[in-house]
Amino acid sequence: MLLAALAGCASARRAAQKPLALDDGQERVLGARLATAFEDSVRIYVDKRVQEYINQLGEKLARLSDRPSIPYTFRILKEDAPRGVVLPGGYIYASVGLLRQLRSQCEVAAVLAHMMAHSALRHPVEAVERADGIGPDGIREILDRSDRAASVRRAAAALRTMKGYRREWESDADKLTLLYLSRIGISSEGYPLSVEAFLPPAASGAVPYWESGDGKEIPLDKRLSQVRAEYSSMGLDAGLPCEQVRWEPIRARLGQAP
Repeated sequence: MLLAALAGCASARRAAQKPLALDDGQERVLGARLATAFEDSVRIYVDKRVQEYINQLGEKLARLSDRPSIPYTFRILKEDAPRGVVLPGGYIYASVGLLRQLRSQCEVAAVLAHMMAHSALRHPVEAVERADGIGPDGIREILDRSDRAASVRRAAAALRTMKGYRREWESDADKLTLLYLSRIGISSEGYPLSVEAFLPPAASGAVPYWESGDGKEIPLDKRLSQVRAEYSSMGLDAGLPCEQVRWEPIRARLGQAP
């Protein structure tokens, strides 16, 4: 379930209080403390060539994103399951299993751009705030050095159980994803292609679902149709290349796709 994996850190529960308005510095501190706790519970994949490829592509997207002032951090999770996680402050994680599924640079760029779009829209902060047992007070505690340990542990535990983002958040992120790809001169077709990469063969009869944060499952092929319609309506089919720097040699270092 690609789009649920890309969301990685959301909940449909609304916080009872008005959402906090964090500045970029506060959000980065929040993200850094959550990232430390999150990385204590996962394994990070280490390969210099793969990491350099992801960093260079991510930084290119970041420069033309809607929040270029955020110092984005990209990490690869040593996990076979396809998963992506976005933490506040520009902390972005993609699993080995997710990257293995992608077949070209424009698809890799699409995955990164989608997660960065959520970051630009500040969805990760609100997602943490909406998580059970966190809320605005929990975020204040994380930002308060005197009480960060317990609150960070609660937030990290909540992040591990969160599902997908709400559908309206995904829709907003879809539009930015397509724009970000075109801004760096790479085909926006990479986004629907990245979704398509997770569809099983038609002969299998399997129907994969995208689980949104509002508790409703939507067939992934329907989501793909929605993305393609958005792509067409925005007039982004400008003949841009799908690959500027070859992805296949890098992908080969991750092992064969399942």
